[in-house]
Amino acid sequence: MIRTANDSETRRRFLAALAGPMACELGAAFATFGTLPGSGWQFYTGGEGQPPFALAVRGASALLAGPADGEELQSFLAFLGVEHLRTALPPEGWQTGETLTRMILPPDG
Repeated sequence: MIRTANDSETRRRFLAALAGPMACELGAAFATFGTLPGSGWQFYTGGEGQPPFALAVRGASALLAGPADGEELQSFLAFLGVEHLRTALPPEGWQTGETLTRMILPPDG
């Protein structure tokens, strides 16, 4: 079950998912806007017993890091009116629309 990351347990699960691709962008958005309810950003994660994932939604766009259930995510994003999902690894059963190339520079150079 997708849950809002608004208490210590769900925030811990959200942050645990920030170890892979998309982590930099999601982590920056969460650190900057996670405590500002008027920012327009909403942060979600999976419930207990699911692998942790991090989902950030703002308007019609969303960012995803980690393994979310494809069917549940699809219905959740449709309910929110999200039209575009950016993720490094699409959920099972999803097709990619366009591939974006991203370069990440190491912190020391």
